[in-house]
Amino acid sequence: MISQVKWGIALIVCGLVLIAAVDNTVIRLVYGVPLVVFGGALIYFKSREKVIEEIK
Repeated sequence: MISQVKWGIALIVCGLVLIAAVDNTVIRLVYGVPLVVFGGALIYFKSREKVIEEIK
């Protein structure tokens, strides 16, 4: 697996655990949701690095 995928999965899992474990809505929105979004973005944009490297 590529490093971005590993980090993406790890961030999504951490974000979901934080969302599930914390009762405070503000902490969920400030910390949990961005972790899930960043993790998803890492997985979604993993192929962009391959395209950029091919152009060089």
